[in-house]
Amino acid sequence: MSTGSDDEIIEESLSRSVANIEDLDNLRDFGPHGMPRDGILVVKRFNQNGNDSGFLITLNGPAFANQQDAAPKGVIALDENKVHEQVQRCRSTWIDAVVHWQRRRPLFFDFGPLEFPFLERVQNDPALLRDAAPALARAGAELFKVLFDDGDARLQTIGQRLREASARSPLTITCYANHFFIPWGLLYTCPDGKAFPAEGEADPNGFWGYRHVIEHSVDRFPPTTGLATSNGKLRLGYNYDSRLLGQVKQQLAAFGARSELELVPRTRWSDLVQAFQSQPFPDGLSHFYVHCHGSGPQLQAQSIPPRFEIDQRRVTAADLRAWIRGKLRPMPFFLLSACEGGQMNTLFYATFARELLERDAQGIVGPQVDIPMVFATRYVERFVALLLSNERPPKRVGEIVRILTQEFWKQAHNPLGLVYSLYRGADSFVECHGGPN
Repeated sequence: MSTGSDDEIIEESLSRSVANIEDLDNLRDFGPHGMPRDGILVVKRFNQNGNDSGFLITLNGPAFANQQDAAPKGVIALDENKVHEQVQRCRSTWIDAVVHWQRRRPLFFDFGPLEFPFLERVQNDPALLRDAAPALARAGAELFKVLFDDGDARLQTIGQRLREASARSPLTITCYANHFFIPWGLLYTCPDGKAFPAEGEADPNGFWGYRHVIEHSVDRFPPTTGLATSNGKLRLGYNYDSRLLGQVKQQLAAFGARSELELVPRTRWSDLVQAFQSQPFPDGLSHFYVHCHGSGPQLQAQSIPPRFEIDQRRVTAADLRAWIRGKLRPMPFFLLSACEGGQMNTLFYATFARELLERDAQGIVGPQVDIPMVFATRYVERFVALLLSNERPPKRVGEIVRILTQEFWKQAHNPLGLVYSLYRGADSFVECHGGPN
């Protein structure tokens, strides 16, 4: 155990932080089809006297450095539970201001029955978005402030670099973190450089998920290749709870009619087990339309492990670990729709995403809150359509996630695209005549 002062322990850890990032050149290698990264964030747990005391964050890349070799470093003096509390606070705002927000339906010269606009439909009035957005911007700005401003001069430099880079131009960023799980897309930094938006103000370009491509990864990962196809078709595993058949029946029929897809529906727990035990993994794209549970609605994490349900049986990350033999080949991509009725939160990804990514899943896209069923089905529909758009070069998943966020905001006046996070796979695409140019 170290006997130095707190400042000495922090200084020693900071001096070693670059060496702890493995090989930074390898972290920058995204393969021949990889999009250039404007920035790379590395966030590692910070241990002080043997206790988890916070996180070391290092910024790398041209977006953050004032000079070529600069790599700003700082300490986020919050342990995992405190980070989770702050994330849950932001998430609660989204649930209250969007998912569960209700009003009396306006009628001629009167008010009608109660409605939940964002829960019941995708397309909404511009006024509803204008009313909801300021609370979301404030919540994202407060989360950014707690994580990247509340610290010593080094952390404040980190926060300032992040603000400046975000305001300058759209960015493509990879964050490497095994224990620091936050909803990056919900962060908000004012485009004019202010710490907080003014009362009633919300510029969509201030939301990180609207303006930037941000992927979260755990450790180093293999360069991306195209999603696996067979005989020119993408095999889409559609895993869903049979109790949700009424909500997905129309989408199943639409996907089944697409010539570019080989649709494989699964509703039985035993079929899911068989798929994960198979080598190679049978799906190129595996979609889950299920009720997901994080650790409950409370701010503090609970001991019950995150899980989802299929065939009225629970599935945890420990189950996946028991089923998967070695690595997932040929690097499938996972698309998650966590529907209302569950208790979705960021801790779900701290377990499931980590397990799948460590098994070489190509990537995961999923929401940070329980998504209304009508929105979840539309999001999947548009995601698959853009993935199979047959453009040259084909659209990559990172681009698709950002396109959908902007599309739903501008065209449907719906902010829920922002809650979808990308865990690895920003460069993923469907193979089209040999891959992207």
